[in-house]
Amino acid sequence: MKLSFIVPIYNTEPFILERCFESINCIEKLEYECILIDDGSKGEIGEFCADYSYNHKRFKYFRKKNGGVSSARNEGIRKAKGEYIYFVDSDDTIITDVFDQFVHGYENADLVFTDLIFVAGQHKCRWGNMLGTTYDMVLKRLIMDGKINGPYAKFWKKDFLERNGLLFDETMVSGEDALFLLSFLCCNPKMMYANVDTYLYYKESKSGDNRIRTYPYICIQDCEKKYKKILECIECGNYEKKEKVELMIQETEQLIHELFGLEMSMISVNVWDSKANSKFTEIIENIDGDLCEKVNKISKLKLGIMKSEQVKMKQIFSDFRRIYLKIKGLR
Repeated sequence: MKLSFIVPIYNTEPFILERCFESINCIEKLEYECILIDDGSKGEIGEFCADYSYNHKRFKYFRKKNGGVSSARNEGIRKAKGEYIYFVDSDDTIITDVFDQFVHGYENADLVFTDLIFVAGQHKCRWGNMLGTTYDMVLKRLIMDGKINGPYAKFWKKDFLERNGLLFDETMVSGEDALFLLSFLCCNPKMMYANVDTYLYYKESKSGDNRIRTYPYICIQDCEKKYKKILECIECGNYEKKEKVELMIQETEQLIHELFGLEMSMISVNVWDSKANSKFTEIIENIDGDLCEKVNKISKLKLGIMKSEQVKMKQIFSDFRRIYLKIKGLR
């Protein structure tokens, strides 16, 4: 089985890139290619990637005009020659020694889930333990905590992606990972789960603040787009009526949590304004009233804060949240 690693790159420091590339380069037995998609990086980064690919023949370097991570991943999908695709963020690494061991035996799957290790400073924890690989089980796991949303730690069958016209939504700047997986689920794939860690996800190298500063209004719209898609998928599932409602309530609580965090972050980086406030208000008003009534107390509190016109109070909550996240090591 030939595997295509796809690594989208944008302004990642060379020493971090080298850590990523070397983790892939250490694979010995597996037949693979590694496609590096440079999304218009500045400075020496392009030269570093070009040199690395020149000296490592299984690495292929392509440079394109900046269009975002979805655009870079889509370009990688088009150029991939492998039977399966495995996405790697340029600031993360793979767990090399497992790739030669387990890839055989899953050739009939359209998607193979694996587990990953979440790394935040000195703290490490395992993300995984799928509930099952039916449509209903995967969707339920996605709603539960979002830990399977990302495209990494998964083997995607390229032929299935092509036959169903599946690509990342290039109009989105957040939540595009979840939307890609949801669209994939709707195509009735054969899915399998390998209970093995294949990926190291480094939290400290990721921050959403730049994205929020640059695309504040799109970030708001993306939250609503993902929410609507998940509700559609819940409706298509084979859940009992009670469980279906519970999942919708849970996802509504998640939407409120994301909107609240986004508004507090926008206030913190000084991009919150009346236009943003109107967009938040519009989304909140469009949430089904019955679902809003059934969300938990914390969600109702967050809704109340977002609906409030007291800007000073919102600033206080934003400052408190920023300090809390810093103490927890999440910002």
